[in-house]
Amino acid sequence: MCASGAVVVAWSLLIRRLQRARRQAETPPIVLCRFPGPALTANFKEDLAIFGAKLPPPSFLFVTISAQPNKLLNRFSMEDRRKWFEEQLSPFAAGLTNTDFDDEQFRFTIAKLLLKVIRFAFHTRTDAQFTPVLKLIYRDSVWMTTIGGLLGEQQLKETFEQAVHTKLGFLLPEGELFYEVPQFNVSESERRLLDRAATHSNQKNPFTAQLKRIGFDDLFIQDYQNLIRFIPRYHETFI
Repeated sequence: MCASGAVVVAWSLLIRRLQRARRQAETPPIVLCRFPGPALTANFKEDLAIFGAKLPPPSFLFVTISAQPNKLLNRFSMEDRRKWFEEQLSPFAAGLTNTDFDDEQFRFTIAKLLLKVIRFAFHTRTDAQFTPVLKLIYRDSVWMTTIGGLLGEQQLKETFEQAVHTKLGFLLPEGELFYEVPQFNVSESERRLLDRAATHSNQKNPFTAQLKRIGFDDLFIQDYQNLIRFIPRYHETFI
């Protein structure tokens, strides 16, 4: 399953938990927009602004786009890439430098531009605020970025934000930072051991000790645990 789909399931579980506390019967709309091809164009910016003006509160919106240069941009120099985005996304691309469009920096630049475009799409709303609750970069067949957020009133925003920070806070870094999903290169037997360590409920975790003996450190194990926490097949273990 792609990361964006997994995240939607994870968020829906949090939403339903909050609703049970409030004794609400209906789930707010959860809208998933996935664009595997190039998306950050002038038309995309305009379409998202129209969509942002019409989305009813409370709602959840997740937007996933490619964060890797397409065939056209692959032929461009870094300077030409910068000029192309300045033309397509004025004024959001203002102030960016050529090095922001280097192949190694490209995904981070696209993620930050998408965040600006999404925030702009809701800037005219007076009945509700849009609050990002997920900022994610991951590699599928290509680099992708997903931003998810809540459109709702201040009280609902604060309640849900607290739930996110408690359960999945690593997915919401401060400011314009994004969480990049680690790429694990492990064997099948190591993966099974990591699964057991990450889902073990007792404080004295024998599987963690086994992993350390074969060379895995606490940071690697924590990154793996963070990752599987929003994959649906592990939710019953954690919740």
